[in-house]
Amino acid sequence: LHSNNTSSVNFLFSSTNKTMNLVNSAIFLSSALSTTVHAHGLTSFLKGTSEKQQEDKAPARKLTLFDPNTYAGPADFVAEIDSDNTVPCCCLEEGGHECGETCSSDDNGRGNTGTTKFWINENEGDVTIAYEIYLPGLDIDEWVTKGDSSDDVTKIHFHNNVPGVKGPHALNVLKAPCQDDFDLVLQPFGYKILGIWDSSDLGCPGVTGGGASQKLEDMLVELCSSKIYVNVHTNFCLDGELRGQAIPASAKAAAFCANLGL
Repeated sequence: LHSNNTSSVNFLFSSTNKTMNLVNSAIFLSSALSTTVHAHGLTSFLKGTSEKQQEDKAPARKLTLFDPNTYAGPADFVAEIDSDNTVPCCCLEEGGHECGETCSSDDNGRGNTGTTKFWINENEGDVTIAYEIYLPGLDIDEWVTKGDSSDDVTKIHFHNNVPGVKGPHALNVLKAPCQDDFDLVLQPFGYKILGIWDSSDLGCPGVTGGGASQKLEDMLVELCSSKIYVNVHTNFCLDGELRGQAIPASAKAAAFCANLGL
């Protein structure tokens, strides 16, 4: 009798553990398939304690709860990004091959395009810039099209310079050298990256010079002068497959820039 009771208890615990494992697996799978991922939280979890210790040395940051309404309505600035604007000209094959000094419709890569929208938000003198990067056909988290690595986005930055010229980083958005936007949200199956550029996005320790993110307040004049451009790097073109300048696109942007003396 004792033996039978022990067997029953062991079976019960075994069944319970299996059930909990199935539940936990279902929760993990549901999370993995979710179309919205808070990128900073996910990467912080995956990087582990040593990265967290480095982050603790970074300037204090503020986290804005994700609100879809932030990205609604007409955009104040718009950047149409494509291969025709990349510097150097986008590659025709994997591995960062450069086509040449200038681009033409015959040698500008795969023909991918995208759009980046920016919205100005002012609250008691504090300015933030919400943005949405839309990259149809590209894999922003390297999991949507596991069989094809050429469409993987390797990094995204905002840069500062006029069209046709490389410029220093204004904000490191996605991956190397650092994800400096603490509010970054990925929607892999919607091909979208959402973020809020604010005064706390000052860059992570160890990144200096032209590769470091700049203070937002120093970049507002550059944004109004159409000198902020979006650069999207992929495995297909390591130097950058898509590029485009942010252009004022609303009356609100015109008034905002006028207040800056532009």
